Amino acid sequence: MIENVDVPVGESGDWKIISFFVKSENVLMHNLRAVRDGYPHRQISEGRYTKLTYGNEVVMSDTPSEKHDHRYFVMKAKGKVLLAGLGLGMVLNAVALKPEVTKVTVVELNSDVIDLCWDHYKDKFGDKIELIHADILEWKPPKGDKIWDCAWFDIWNEGNLENWEEYKLLMRRYGRKAVYKDCWMRDELLRQQREERRYA
Repeated sequence: MIENVDVPVGESGDWKIISFFVKSENVLMHNLRAVRDGYPHRQISEGRYTKLTYGNEVVMSDTPSEKHDHRYFVMKAKGKVLLAGLGLGMVLNAVALKPEVTKVTVVELNSDVIDLCWDHYKDKFGDKIELIHADILEWKPPKGDKIWDCAWFDIWNEGNLENWEEYKLLMRRYGRKAVYKDCWMRDELLRQQREERRYA
């Protein structure tokens, strides 16, 4: 359902798109840690992948574990779709390939990420996709209800409770703007909240 990205490698400012190969000897240790830590869906397999980095930090990749985080939204996507966060364009590509999706609006703040990815996808999908260079937390969406059929918010590098207020803000602000909406890692944050309450 979600393909590996075909965006070319490149560099803009402190941001890079890098192709890398995961060797079989590295797979075993990674997968054992994922299962041990309670994240069996974050296992990987040997193969070539692409990652987006900022300095020494991996912001996202197209590994199977990352695809897992987005697959339910991609499955649900139809009609007019709003995506907050361009990243590698993995979700944009998967959604725009669906014939039942008619238009994809991407809101992205970082100009380096746009420079690295956008032209590639614009050449691929043409007028089916559009870009708004803005901060989704400050951008004022058009007036009216049910502008989008689906909205997906993925502007964070880490899924931790520090992001919870921003999650709530976006879900509330777009509550009537999109029929279906969700945020990356929201289920994981709910789980973290339950654990915090349990041990408080």
